[in-house]
Amino acid sequence: MREAKRLELGGFVRNLANGAVEVVSQGPETALDKLERKLREGPPHAHVADVERLQVPVELNLPTSFDIR
Repeated sequence: MREAKRLELGGFVRNLANGAVEVVSQGPETALDKLERKLREGPPHAHVADVERLQVPVELNLPTSFDIR
């Protein structure tokens, strides 16, 4: 969340029932690339097994700020 806010991206992050973390964000492609790199690193003491990036329709009406759900 902190990185997405620093990059001024809109969207949200949430934990899923299967233990995965879902991040949905929108913004400039360069900022999204930076966020993806940070997600691949993960926070200290975390294990990131995989990051999957999907393009979704813009009409999702994501928040302009970045939230935790």
